[in-house]
Amino acid sequence: MTLRLTFRYVVAFLLLNLLVSELHELAHIATGGLICGCYGPRTFNVWQTCTACAHPDLYPLPSVAGPLGSYALMWLGSLLLFSPSPRRQGLGFSLLFAALPFARIFTLLMGGGDEMVIVRTLAAPENRLLYRLLMTALVLLVAGIPMAVAYRRVRNHRPWAWVAGFAVGPLLFQFLYLFQLLNGLLKRGLLAEPWLMGTPLLVTIHTAIAAVLLVAFARYLPTINAAVSASPERRAWAAV
Repeated sequence: MTLRLTFRYVVAFLLLNLLVSELHELAHIATGGLICGCYGPRTFNVWQTCTACAHPDLYPLPSVAGPLGSYALMWLGSLLLFSPSPRRQGLGFSLLFAALPFARIFTLLMGGGDEMVIVRTLAAPENRLLYRLLMTALVLLVAGIPMAVAYRRVRNHRPWAWVAGFAVGPLLFQFLYLFQLLNGLLKRGLLAEPWLMGTPLLVTIHTAIAAVLLVAFARYLPTINAAVSASPERRAWAAV
């Protein structure tokens, strides 16, 4: 599969990335609500269970729910890369990297992320290093294999650069846009009132707008594969 970037594709991919990330957070929140019977506060990327949780002993389950959903999307995307259909290949590549496989590895190695929360919750202090090493090995496999599949399927010059760009680029985008800009607006109190499942109104409005825009741009997601017609978009950002 030869990759090709266009402006419309980048817009579509970033919208998909935003919605997949929100689904990741909703998996946490919905699971926490089912277990606890109430919802805690959240931002665009940080969530908590409520203080009056009915089953605090089941706390690891909400932490597991988000990564499980993300890993499922990564593997679905990697499986689509084996499809004979160029459109499915392009969609699979987009889905794989929209689920942020590198983020799962990077945050764990930095001592954060949902996986590290699980380690701290389940492991006694004297066993924490062993649990962290085991979790790191597991995440390297589960998140690394889909990226390795993508690397093997890319036929562009310097395929490693394409994979690295799609691994790191969405992280930088989310850091600047979600974590700095939008979370900054929440801290300033803009539409910060929780109204549904502990979710601030700003998060819900942003998600709704992103979903509507993705419906309009979704047809461009497969066009990362140069074998798929670029539709009305004629100008490519990167030559094959």
